[in-house]
This record gives sequence, C-alpha cells and structure tokens, in this order.
Amino acid sequence: MLAKAEAGDRLAQFQVALAFETGAGAQQDYAEAVKWYEKAANQGEIAAQNNLAGLYVRGLGTPKSETTALQWYLRAAVEGYPAAQTNVGYMNAAGLGTRRTTKKGYAPAQSNLAFMHSQGRGVPVDGDEAVRWCRKAAGQN
Repeated sequence: MLAKAEAGDRLAQFQVALAFETGAGAQQDYAEAVKWYEKAANQGEIAAQNNLAGLYVRGLGTPKSETTALQWYLRAAVEGYPAAQTNVGYMNAAGLGTRRTTKKGYAPAQSNLAFMHSQGRGVPVDGDEAVRWCRKAAGQN
C-alpha cells in the first residue's frame, strides 16, 4: 500500500494515513497521518479532507487549528460528504473556527456568532455582543 501511496495513488494515501492515525497495520504516528492525509486531501479525496480536519481540531500530529480544520471540513462538505457536513454544523454551533471569519467580514459567520452570544453557546450570554454581530451581518444583507 505504501508503494502505491508513494506513487501518488490518493486512495492508497488515504489508507496509509488511516493506518498511521489508528495504529492498525502501522505504528501509530499522527504526524505521518497528517502528511498522508494532506497528500490525499489535496488530490480531492474527501474522506481524507474530513479526517485531516479532525486531526487539526485535536492538534494531533500538527498544531491545533480550528480555522484550518473548518476549511478542510468545508471542502469535504461541499462535495457532499455527510460526516464533514455534520462536523461543519457542530463547529458552527460550538463557535469553533468562526471568530477569524467574523473579523474578515463573512456575514454568515457574524450571524452565527450573534446567535451564539444570544444563546450562550461556547461564549457567555451577552445581548449587546449579539446585537453588535447581528448588525454587522445585516449590514451586508
């Protein structure tokens, strides 16, 4: 399998990454899993994109980055991968990875942050903050 992965086969790259992530068939090594997931993910392997995001969320084999995780989940979600779609929903509901996009003027993220402040989801309940973010999002239609 490793020879096929090294030759560029994206499905083999995914399988090698999975083996390194789980320790099934290889010594568990998260950094190697990240390396192989990235290779497969960059070739459009949506399961690899989803699994790579999971490693970024947990900071396994790579520095923890909710923003990078959300980007990978979104790539797989757009392609219709149900697990990634669920993970995007969870991250949005929990407010993970969205703060940077709110500062960049992304109205859906601003709207999500307003909701989070109004409900106390992942942040303290703060009506003033909720209104502020809601106004920013509304200002962009």
